[in-house]
Amino acid sequence: MFNRYYYDHLTDEQTALLEPMYWSTVLAGGVHHHTKGAFSGRVMWADMIRRSPELLFRGWAPSPIPEEIPRHANVCQAKRHGITVSHRFGDLVRQNVETHGPDHTLACIAVDTKWHRTLIEEAVEAGARVIWCDKPLVVGMEDYAALLRLCQAKPNVRVFVAQNHRFCSAALLLRHRAQEALKKKKKVQVRSGFWQAWLLGDQESVQAVGRLNDIRCTLSDLGAHCFDLIEFILGLEALVLKKGTGLHGLLEKFPEVFTGGTCELAFADANANGSIDVNQCKKDALMDDLWTWLKIDGEKDLLWRMGWNGGDSVFAARYLNPQMDQRGHWIPVEHGSSVFGSVNDDYAGWSPPGHNPHCWPNMWRSAAAAIIGQLARELALEIATQNLLAPHMCLPVPVLQETGKRVAQYVNAHMWSAQHEGQPIELSAAT
Repeated sequence: MFNRYYYDHLTDEQTALLEPMYWSTVLAGGVHHHTKGAFSGRVMWADMIRRSPELLFRGWAPSPIPEEIPRHANVCQAKRHGITVSHRFGDLVRQNVETHGPDHTLACIAVDTKWHRTLIEEAVEAGARVIWCDKPLVVGMEDYAALLRLCQAKPNVRVFVAQNHRFCSAALLLRHRAQEALKKKKKVQVRSGFWQAWLLGDQESVQAVGRLNDIRCTLSDLGAHCFDLIEFILGLEALVLKKGTGLHGLLEKFPEVFTGGTCELAFADANANGSIDVNQCKKDALMDDLWTWLKIDGEKDLLWRMGWNGGDSVFAARYLNPQMDQRGHWIPVEHGSSVFGSVNDDYAGWSPPGHNPHCWPNMWRSAAAAIIGQLARELALEIATQNLLAPHMCLPVPVLQETGKRVAQYVNAHMWSAQHEGQPIELSAAT
């Protein structure tokens, strides 16, 4: 039942302790990548669940439209895999809670952000206490406040946020280097960006993804990754956002839409600063061109760029003032994907087009493993009390009360600054 690769540090006797480590999983949203109009990112959820040994994929609500269900049930071969497909997410959650109990039911949500609050509330009403929701959890403080009240009324409820890029080994290396430098009082800058050419002339995606007529679309999508990575790598919360800009509208159809934007971030530690650059209309962008550039005074610049050497590798600058698009300016110093060994071969066939399998599956799997590790500790499972959990299962997990709130504040602050000629604003005031 379990993939022993992740537990190869255990003896056969200790492996018996894995038996309670299962979670019956129900997924809302997400469509199969062979379906026309699919948003490939969401298939990561279904495939990640099916390839995580502790997660039993039992229920799927791909669409709230009843007529859509037979098609999706056929696409995922529901009967063969033992998956119940329904348009009623709450009913699927309730069935799993009744069968496996609230402690062993994981409700996953991968739908448009505007529906996150509704489905989280639906899952809690159905009896779930463990919820894992796509980022950004919310983009408005009103929805955040409502979910916070829900969690305060039901303190056993855990709402985890899918900021999966935290769990890339490259991001963990940059985090270590940045925080060590700050301890030594060195100046540290983290620049992060997310570029795509996705919206240029892609009318099908415009029609398929209704979120594009929302002024916050890219700030809450791509920007959420960049903002979270900067705070995660520095280990600090941004206090002030300034010089916010928004880019052009989408083909003049939605002139109010920000397809990206830039901003700068200031922190309580004067030695730390950050900047963000997101754009879904960049002609020369790589596929999902996420990058993070770490600059430490007196040290070589370090760069992580998805699409280079499997996405898990960190590069060091050969020269002062290197250019990011010049591969000859950088040399690899860390091949993070190699630490996963043969598991790369196991996953090589399921990553969505354009995403190198050495990066995305590993970080999603590690994110899931960290949640499972936290739940094992909360439930005081014997494998946790004996300190037998693998190190990547003990990584901190983003939650509603922290990451959910911070990203909502970032989106609001960026919008406000962009609309007020780049004026600075405290993130705590961005409500």
